[in-house]
Amino acid sequence: MATAAARSLLCVHFPTQISPAEGESASLRAFAKSLPSHGLSAVPHSCKSVTNRRSSGANGSSSRRRQPVMAAAGDGATTKKCRITLLPGDGIGPEIMAVAVRLLKALGDLEGITFEFQEALVGGAAIDEFGVPLPESTLATCRDSDAVLLAAIGGYKWDTLPADLRPERGLLGLRAGLGAFANLRPATVFPQLIEASSLKREVVEGVDIMVVRELTGGIYFGQPKGFGQDAEGNRTGFNTMIYAVPEIDRIARVGFEAARKRSGRLCSVEKSNVLEVSQLWRERVTAIGAEEYPDVELSHMYVDNAAMQLIRNPASLTRSSRGTYLGISCQTRRRC
Repeated sequence: MATAAARSLLCVHFPTQISPAEGESASLRAFAKSLPSHGLSAVPHSCKSVTNRRSSGANGSSSRRRQPVMAAAGDGATTKKCRITLLPGDGIGPEIMAVAVRLLKALGDLEGITFEFQEALVGGAAIDEFGVPLPESTLATCRDSDAVLLAAIGGYKWDTLPADLRPERGLLGLRAGLGAFANLRPATVFPQLIEASSLKREVVEGVDIMVVRELTGGIYFGQPKGFGQDAEGNRTGFNTMIYAVPEIDRIARVGFEAARKRSGRLCSVEKSNVLEVSQLWRERVTAIGAEEYPDVELSHMYVDNAAMQLIRNPASLTRSSRGTYLGISCQTRRRC
C-alpha cells in the first residue's frame, strides 16, 4: 500500500503479484488494461458480472439482468453502484471472502464505485441452516445482483450425506440457475513460486495457460441418469453425455475470444476418435473458427494426450505462446 498526498493507492504488479515499494505508485487503469491479457475483465470499469447470466437452455436466450445504478455524487460527479452477492460458503470461504471485499472497497474508492454487498448461504452452510445446499432465496438474491462472488463449498462434515444433498449440488444448481456456462481458469506459474511446485523448474518455468471449461452441458446435466439393472440382474449406474449445437457454439466463441486477447492460438481438447459427442464438438469448433475467427490459429488434441503433455512438458506448449485450451470432459477427466 503506497500513500499519496491526496489519498491511498493500492498498488499491485499483476504478473508478479508484487506491491511496489513504499512511495511508488501504480496506475489502476494500467492494471485494469493488463487483465484482458490474462483472460480477465476489469471489474472497476465495467461492473461486469463474474457469471454469465444467460439461460441454461440450449438456445442461449438472455434472461433479464439487473443494470448497475448510476448516481450523482455530492461534487456533481457520477458514480456507479454495483450490487454484489457474497457466497462465503464453507471452510476457508469466509476468511478469503473478507479479503476480497476489502480489495473491492479499495478499488471502488479509487474509481468512484459504490459496491453494495449482501450475503447468502450456499453449500454446507445452507444445509446446516435450511437443509438444502441451494435455497431458493439464495438463487433469487444472486439473480438480483450485478455480480456473484463464491468462495468455497464442501467439507468432511457433509461427506456422508446422500448425493443429492451434498454441498457440491449447490454449486451445480448455481451454474444452471444463473446460466453460468463458461469457466475461465488461468494457470500461470510466477517466478517467485516455482520452487513451491512439485514439478521441476525446467518443467513449469514459463507456463501460462488459460483453460476454458464448459459448465452447464455434457455429462453433469445430461438426462437420463441414475441406477438400474442389466439383463443378468447386476446393478448398474448410468449418465448421459449430450451437447446441442448452440451449447457448443457459445462456449467455442468464449474460447476464441480469450485466445484472441492472448496469443491468437486455441487448442480444442476432446475425444473425437471415440465419442460421437466429441465429433460434433470438433465439427462445430472448426466451423466457428473458420467462419468467425480466421485470425485465431486452431488446433485439436485428444483429452488423454493433452493431460499427459501438460504434465510432462507444459512449457513447450505455452512458452511465448500463452496457450488457450477449450475443452470437453471425457468421463472422469477434467477439461485440460
